[in-house]
Amino acid sequence: MSVTIRYVFELKGQGYPMSYIEEAFDSIVTDWEGASKFVKNETMVDGIIDFCKKQAEKAAPTFFLLGMRQATVNVKQALEKLEEGGFFEETGYQKKVTISEEGNHPRMEVIFIK
Repeated sequence: MSVTIRYVFELKGQGYPMSYIEEAFDSIVTDWEGASKFVKNETMVDGIIDFCKKQAEKAAPTFFLLGMRQATVNVKQALEKLEEGGFFEETGYQKKVTISEEGNHPRMEVIFIK
């Protein structure tokens, strides 16, 4: 299950009204191109961190990192550096990480939620 659908199901499980859930989903779909980063094998860890910091500066309500195969290593390293640097405490974002071994082995999806 994709991280986006999982997030919507979590909102429903937490009792949010359907209008809020529909608005959150619509916002994710509308902002997808600017609020998501597909991490390639050659994407540097610093580039991933810069993307996250820029999203936080824009106060994006949600944003995403997606990586497959070797790129998952860079995503993990970026998350570790963000954690060590106090990104989550300073910005108030929470992260949800989904790692899948199906399809393109492995696949990692991260959603940042404010």
